[in-house]
Amino acid sequence: MFFRLFAVFILLHNILPSKAQSVLDSLLFDLYKTEDAHSLIKLEKIFELQNLKRVVNHANDDTCRRRMITYLEKEAIKTKSPFFKSIIYSKLSEVNTLVDKSSPLGIKSLKNAEKYLFKGDNTVALFYFRMKKSAYFLQANKYDSALYFATKALEISKQVSHDSLSNSANYFIGSVYYRGRLYAKSREYFLLGIKTDGKDLRRHLTITNTIGVSYRNEEKHDSARFYFKKVIERAIFYKDTAWISIANGNIGSTYLLEKQYEKAIPYMLINLSLATRNHKNTRLDGNTINVVVGIAKAYLGLNDLKNAKIYKDSATNNIPHDRGRNKRLARNYYEMCGLYYQQLGDYKEAFAYSERFHHLKDSLELAEENQRASEIQNQIEIDKHIEKEQAQFLENEQKNKLIISFIVILILSFFLIYFLWKSNKTRMQNNRRLASQKEEISAQAEELRAINHRLVELDEFKQNMTSMIIHDLKNPLNALLNISPQKMLNYTEQIRSYAQQMQRLVLNILDVQKFEEAQISLDKRTIHITNIVENALNQTHFLISQKNIVIKKDIQKDLYVYADQEMLERVFVNLLTNAIKYSSFNQEVQIKVNKNHEQVFCSVKDFGIGIPEEKLHLVFNKFVQMEARSSIGMRSTGLGLTYCKMAIEAHHGIIGVSSQQGQGSEFWFKIPLTTSDSQSIGEKTQENFVLHKDSLELSHEDKLLLEPFFSALQKLEVYYVSDLENLLQSISFLDDNERLQHWHNRLRNAIFTMNQPLYLQIVKEINS
Repeated sequence: MFFRLFAVFILLHNILPSKAQSVLDSLLFDLYKTEDAHSLIKLEKIFELQNLKRVVNHANDDTCRRRMITYLEKEAIKTKSPFFKSIIYSKLSEVNTLVDKSSPLGIKSLKNAEKYLFKGDNTVALFYFRMKKSAYFLQANKYDSALYFATKALEISKQVSHDSLSNSANYFIGSVYYRGRLYAKSREYFLLGIKTDGKDLRRHLTITNTIGVSYRNEEKHDSARFYFKKVIERAIFYKDTAWISIANGNIGSTYLLEKQYEKAIPYMLINLSLATRNHKNTRLDGNTINVVVGIAKAYLGLNDLKNAKIYKDSATNNIPHDRGRNKRLARNYYEMCGLYYQQLGDYKEAFAYSERFHHLKDSLELAEENQRASEIQNQIEIDKHIEKEQAQFLENEQKNKLIISFIVILILSFFLIYFLWKSNKTRMQNNRRLASQKEEISAQAEELRAINHRLVELDEFKQNMTSMIIHDLKNPLNALLNISPQKMLNYTEQIRSYAQQMQRLVLNILDVQKFEEAQISLDKRTIHITNIVENALNQTHFLISQKNIVIKKDIQKDLYVYADQEMLERVFVNLLTNAIKYSSFNQEVQIKVNKNHEQVFCSVKDFGIGIPEEKLHLVFNKFVQMEARSSIGMRSTGLGLTYCKMAIEAHHGIIGVSSQQGQGSEFWFKIPLTTSDSQSIGEKTQENFVLHKDSLELSHEDKLLLEPFFSALQKLEVYYVSDLENLLQSISFLDDNERLQHWHNRLRNAIFTMNQPLYLQIVKEINS
């Protein structure tokens, strides 16, 4: 026996593999039959990994290699001794590893074989060894041998009725047919793999996607998209964004191959979005750049050079400078650039990129022909790596004890660090809690200060408003009280005028409130505008005569409006009263009424003290009006003009003012014109007034102007008065835009009344 062992040793070191194989077969046969443990141990020492590798590598054909593996498999099944069975399986693992170290499935098969070996399940171990051999032949592009061993593995899985093993075998058989471009046959086994595999999500998605790719390779694009969409459905259910991205890209590629560019772009954009979201680096990887190139090609197919340039530039900025490392990526990139410059009309650049494309295309074809030679060279490098790993094995074994000791110390240190960290964390949490409470108290204090400031403003407003209302009521009352009882009958007109002034003040207060609450209704009829003007002049006759005001009328005849007569008369009365109030004695007040397109234009102009330019946009605001008036030496609530604005807007009209300080003011309004026969004169109709649903709604252009302020307005609340005032003052484009002025005034009213819901509703109109 010793002589035979020595002979094998000599043959191996003299690299005579064929003779060594014969001696090896005979020696193994005798050893396994006699189960001579002493001789077998000596054999293990002689058959070091390097020497056994030489036997396998120098075998002159695959039959020799297969014979060695098959022999060891048979002996492993026959022997009953756990000791010898363990040795045989160990050696079988080494042989399989040497046959193809690069195959992931082969490595997995070895690990599974060892696992089932330790469990005593020799049948399952044999299954994985056969899968390993199939992986080796598939890697070597020997599909017949790969199919043979995968089929044998499938037979074993059926014997043990193991669904997981059957799934692996079916999947691998499908992969063999797929690599051999027998796509229809591959799909049969892939579908069997899906049926038996309900737990392994990644394999299920891989199989489904591969089926789709096989249909795409056969140019059966509808079927391909069907399976890609199945991948998306399942990936969405399990929230697997990577597969969602891949499947969308595959759908986009099918449409791109069919030149359905408009359909391809959305799917490829989803692929790009998800790929860049999952991508941690600033630069895109090769697969993502390929997607960008595909999108650029699609836009070129649509003759959309603008968007094509965006994605071409993106690919250019991200593609590696050393493009030779990814020739397929470079080939696709050069092809796209050639098409782009061709459509752009830059034929010089187009020709340059076309030359690069064809050069790379030829280079890739040549590379495929040299692939097998490269694989042989790679195997040599892998063998060198194995030798290095084996040399490090003993060194690693010596370090294991030190590592175990280090781990024990590390665990103890970890518990100590954890204890210290936990204590520190508790202390920091307490500090953060105290800081948070302090910030909350500070915020509440700031909120209370703002509310208190607002309450002070409201109290000041209440006092000013009360003072002005009393002032407006006091003058008529004093005049009435100063009339002696004996002369009462002689001052009937004067008494009536004073009473009407007080009534108008009260009605303005009540009706403005009704307008704001949308509780007022219009009693509309077709009326002659001249009658309205005359009635208003009659009601203000006493005021006119008191100051000897000269009324100049320029009224176009036969103008009719469909309006609420009482409401329109009060508008004229308020405007005339306002004009008389701010006019000097013997001055002139002009009244104009004429047709302006399909509207009636009415104006009341005085030549009094006028209004400062910076106050013009405030005259119709009841809350700011008193400040505006006081600044020119007069006191008023401003409710009359506020009523005029609301009444005119209720008639779907617009109202405005123009003035120069020291030269007087002209208040004007426009309301729709009607004809005398469009509605029977005097016939009444009821129409409810709905606040803010008129023609003064914000236009799309207005919303674009206000959009930069939306975020800041939405974050603030009504009691942040100073911040809101500064923000509203920064909106400087309100001039000559009645819709924006109307929106601005409504927002100020909501802030002043501290009406948070109304404030938010008005702010949201910007994005509605």
